[in-house]
Amino acid sequence: MSRKLIPAPPATIPARFVAPDMSLGLSKAIESVTDPHPDTGTPPTFPWPVQAEARAVGDIIRHAAAAVPLAHLRAWVMPIIASAYVATDKTRTDENLEIWLASLQLGVGHLEVGAFTLETQRQALASIKFFPFVADICEIVAGPAVEIRTRFDALKRIIRSPTSPGAA
Repeated sequence: MSRKLIPAPPATIPARFVAPDMSLGLSKAIESVTDPHPDTGTPPTFPWPVQAEARAVGDIIRHAAAAVPLAHLRAWVMPIIASAYVATDKTRTDENLEIWLASLQLGVGHLEVGAFTLETQRQALASIKFFPFVADICEIVAGPAVEIRTRFDALKRIIRSPTSPGAA
């Protein structure tokens, strides 16, 4: 019986999620959607230039906001598993690792791929002392995933809103 680690498929893990540059108008529109003013709430309409920019930025962020594919998740987590494998239980088999990867996919597969970066991978390597539980991984990527989801949802809401009257 072979006890080799499952090799990670080739994949490019981005260093970190970087939101595209945007105008002050779009930044304020996103803020008004994600953190509405307590007295006035979210504006019901947005000017067409802000909506057009929201479409362009949304097209860029759309990839980062997609659910993490298994190949990307596997490439992201394999260094973490390898470090834990060497440091702890050396009796893990490929079959057991596949079962663990399936549970990881179930636990975090719905999260945004943009949260699985070298930055969060390094954080996981620095903070996880033993073979990671799915909750350990969730805890590390949940914050960045929420940031991406919140921004992308705000952009979609701006795009779907009516155009401000008088804006040509």
